[in-house]
Amino acid sequence: MSGQTAGAVTAARLRALGGDGLATLLRRRSDAVTDPVPGSLTELAERLDTAASVTAALRRVDLMTLQVAEAVAALGGTVRRPALENLLGITSDPSPSALDRVLSGLAADMLMDPGSGALTPVLAGAWARPLGLGTPAADLYASRTAEDLKAFARAAGLRVGTRKSEVLADVVATFIDPDTVRAVASRLPQPTQELLRRIADGEEIHEYTYYSPRYNRPQRPVDHAIACGLVVRADWDSGLRMCAEVALALRAGYTAPFDHAEPALERTLVAPSTVADGALAAAGAFVRSVAALLDHCSRAKVAALKSGGIGTREIAKLVKTLRCSEDEVRLTLALSHAAGLLALDGGQAAPTSGYDHWLTLDPAERHAALGAAWWSLPTVPLATTGAWNPAETEPAPGSALRRALMSLVADHNEAGEASGDNDTATATALADDTALPAAAAWQFPLLAGPREQATARAGACWREAQLLGAVAAGALTGLGRALQSGTDPATALAGLESARGTARLQADLTAVVTGTPSSALSELLDSCADLETRGTASIWRFSPSSVRRALDTGDSELSLRQRLSAIADGGLPQPLEYLIDDIARRHGTVRAQAVACCLRSDDTALLAEIAAERRLRGLGLRLLAPTVLASDQPLDQTLAALRTAGFAPLSEAADGTPIIERVQARRAPAKPKAAKVVSLRSARAQVPEPRQASRPPSPTDPSVLAKQLLAGPDFALTAPNPILHAVSGHARDLTTAEAKILAHAIDNHLPVTIEYVNRQGGTSTRTIENIQLAGGSALLAWCRLRQDERWFNLDRILTVEPTATQT
Repeated sequence: MSGQTAGAVTAARLRALGGDGLATLLRRRSDAVTDPVPGSLTELAERLDTAASVTAALRRVDLMTLQVAEAVAALGGTVRRPALENLLGITSDPSPSALDRVLSGLAADMLMDPGSGALTPVLAGAWARPLGLGTPAADLYASRTAEDLKAFARAAGLRVGTRKSEVLADVVATFIDPDTVRAVASRLPQPTQELLRRIADGEEIHEYTYYSPRYNRPQRPVDHAIACGLVVRADWDSGLRMCAEVALALRAGYTAPFDHAEPALERTLVAPSTVADGALAAAGAFVRSVAALLDHCSRAKVAALKSGGIGTREIAKLVKTLRCSEDEVRLTLALSHAAGLLALDGGQAAPTSGYDHWLTLDPAERHAALGAAWWSLPTVPLATTGAWNPAETEPAPGSALRRALMSLVADHNEAGEASGDNDTATATALADDTALPAAAAWQFPLLAGPREQATARAGACWREAQLLGAVAAGALTGLGRALQSGTDPATALAGLESARGTARLQADLTAVVTGTPSSALSELLDSCADLETRGTASIWRFSPSSVRRALDTGDSELSLRQRLSAIADGGLPQPLEYLIDDIARRHGTVRAQAVACCLRSDDTALLAEIAAERRLRGLGLRLLAPTVLASDQPLDQTLAALRTAGFAPLSEAADGTPIIERVQARRAPAKPKAAKVVSLRSARAQVPEPRQASRPPSPTDPSVLAKQLLAGPDFALTAPNPILHAVSGHARDLTTAEAKILAHAIDNHLPVTIEYVNRQGGTSTRTIENIQLAGGSALLAWCRLRQDERWFNLDRILTVEPTATQT
């Protein structure tokens, strides 16, 4: 491993795996072989060592593995078995065997070199302060001068060598030995020992008084701590720093977290019919909730926040109006938006044209669209409180958490008992699903999110699955299995009742619809009745105002009777007929007309002349009374037309006061200054369209790819490519593999995720698509984070990873 960083993946290590071993690794680390596939073992090694690939691998490990990796990182990034077992508090079985399994798994995933026990550099540096500790001794003391190191060696009672490397090795060997560290600390004054314990426990200590162990005698507690080398000061104005090994030695009785026992999930047997019935009930209720939400948004204003999303007040209003829980409102908002049924536009939430098509579908097909949107949703809507915003990001992908959570409850024993009789068939289910969030947080800690939120986030995801009908009675439903396998979810919901086209009209002036009403039935009842309850059965109530509303919109008494009779199970009840007759008899006895302005005069002959004037026909004048003329045109246009025709009208206020008209001086608007920056639209016009991809997709079968890589040289030259040449020449922070991924994305119109540094020095993660190379040194692409086109300088891109659908 000469010339290589300790623990780094190399072509030699990959070649030593052989064909079967390399194919197994490619299956475990499938993210490293996304298109474009690596062309050599060296390129594969580069990909396996990127932060994106290591993160993807860690998302599949359990909490125990993550804890061991952090403990190894705290010990300097290399496994020292006795020190590691002591740190983790391992004293007896089953802990040692559990530790062996973890270390074997890390080696199998190429996250650790099994020979040296060193973690890969990316994994070793994944924690800024592993276990809340500081820098390893080898790194901390390497930055000190030779004279400082000699002073530390003398304070520790060591033989002082002549060369810095020798002194450094002796000092590091001393301070990584817990017994020696405690012995050195015990000889210090009591105040200094208290100070060292505070620093070891993670307290930040700042001392700005100058002190040098070479030129000054220690007087204060901090001076003694620095003189013996147990703490150092990197700069004169910085705080005190203690290496990780010293801190661990001074932490009295400290052991790192090591949860080697997986939370148990007890199983029980349930009837498949119970699971199926629960799934259909939940799915039907959720479809009706979404329809109710979108219908409300189409009739009433639901204000959206300026930053996007719906505020807490509006959510509370929706809970009250729709008579459902806050969880249901949040999930219906998120899935309606994700499925393209709801848009946040113009400061309010409103249904899209897709909603009209969605209403024409059967309930099973309606739910299938919502289920597909939930399965790929990047967030967990029920894991957040307060305002709902679809643009918010979360620490871990929600879609990956759903897949992991469903895998824990997958029912592998759905078949019946030995009898095979449907009446005695059983399915396995969770005996207590409240234990599932904790099990998921242990099994997939990085997918569940930060440790303090992991259990709650997994529980929120489980609650979403229950509301949607993906799980029921503690077991995976047909819908859940369809989402897992990628088959049509509507097939799994074939038992969901079709939309009802009829209603039971009752003598108490209510209309009852059991199940999901069709869009035509809902539209008819909404036009002439008021919705009171929506759920397993929806209830509308007829009233004088609701019937009058139908007649106001153009319905006649006869047409309303006919339309209601067509959907009524058992005909129209007599009270409803009487109500329609009574409202129709009084409807229209008072008529109203729209009038833009009126002309008033005591000279009735003059008004008659004006009404008969042919040149004023465009005003739509009509005589309302002998002294009043009505005009269809606004006041200013009416006055102008009368004056043109030779009359002399005078405008007046509502109280009869004459209005004096004064001519306002006109001013031309100030001319805007010429733009100094070329607009993005015009800039895009100068960018040539990217070439269409002509080559077929590369093979990614692990076995085939492993044979190809082993048959070729460790390092392969890349074919000449102008895009790759431009990317490699300007994006100097990218590895060769990352440059190839970016060039491939540009050439084939694929999205990628980049880590980018802006002009102010801030770093952000962006997913960009429709990428075009402009001028050889910049990219013009659509940024999903900003929802707009943006320029990206190649020399400011730090990392690149493919953006693929979570599996």
